[in-house]
Amino acid sequence: PYYLDEERGWAFDVAALDDAYERAAAAGVAVRALVVINPGNPTAAVLDEADVVATLAWAERRNVLIVADEVYQANVYAPNKSFVSFRRVLKQSSDASVRDNVQLVSLHSCSKGVTGECGARGGYMHTTNVDADVRAQIYKVLSVALCCNVTGQVLLSTIVRPPRDGDPSYA
Repeated sequence: PYYLDEERGWAFDVAALDDAYERAAAAGVAVRALVVINPGNPTAAVLDEADVVATLAWAERRNVLIVADEVYQANVYAPNKSFVSFRRVLKQSSDASVRDNVQLVSLHSCSKGVTGECGARGGYMHTTNVDADVRAQIYKVLSVALCCNVTGQVLLSTIVRPPRDGDPSYA
């Protein structure tokens, strides 16, 4: 594990990531992925763009896949803070090595902040720079357990295809 700095408002620190990586490697652990919850729960910490850029550069240097759990992206209440998408920053990176090599799995859900209903289950993942064979295996594993409720499916559909100006449901 790596720990955020509470004294600095739960700030992110690449040196702490390096330390955790080195400790794991010394213990014989092959670090393959880093899970980043942004915005954080329960701290409500929100990574700024510089933190996301630093995380992506770290992942490229260490050849580590990032799982960006971004299900709380609509739950940013701190003044002067806004959600920054890992995928957007990755796709817009001026560093071609980062942009083309960092493997990213982004997660989002309709059960956290979109409707305010934790019981409304539905979510999706988006993969970037993940090998096609790996994506096929993920799809196979997830297909075994697919049974999202109807409400979750409807809510998820409004996230990926929201109403547009002129649609009867647009307000």
